[in-house]
Amino acid sequence: MNNMEMINQKQADISRLVIFHPDFDRAISQLKEAYLYNEQTGMTRNHLLLGDSGTGKSTIKSTLVKAFKPKILDDRITIPVLTIDVPSKPTIKNIAETILIKLGDPRFEKGAEAAKTSRIPHLAEKLGVRMIIFDEMQHFIDQGNKKTPTEVSDWLKTIIENTKVSTVLMGLKRTELLLEVNEQLRR
Repeated sequence: MNNMEMINQKQADISRLVIFHPDFDRAISQLKEAYLYNEQTGMTRNHLLLGDSGTGKSTIKSTLVKAFKPKILDDRITIPVLTIDVPSKPTIKNIAETILIKLGDPRFEKGAEAAKTSRIPHLAEKLGVRMIIFDEMQHFIDQGNKKTPTEVSDWLKTIIENTKVSTVLMGLKRTELLLEVNEQLRR
């Protein structure tokens, strides 16, 4: 291996390091508690996790997925922590479709927004989902449409109420706007 390859390898190794900072540890701890609370009581504890790019949100997400791994239960695989990466040009319909795909719905493309949304709770329960993590939620704010935050926050409230699983919204600071437009979701 030449000198440049060694430098590149070292940089790659360093970029994979996780630095356990008190805020990181606290976030992991609170989200694990939310997961376990839902598992034990069937009630939800929902969180908003905001941070600049590169602060560890995705690392927290992958840490939770590793902590609560899928299991085989009654000849099916459970999905304890369902992660949804919001695309850069999201719609409620394509997010509902993404959830259905991850839940293994063979008819994920069928139906309007409301029909897709209504299938999510049943599949989530069947597959043992205890937590849904929505990452990159700021993409809904970035759309520039003034009614988008209200529509998304209403939809999220419906998902949270109907799935009865703990939910984590992750994103950049502007994601907070989703809570500002919906008092019920803010609680």
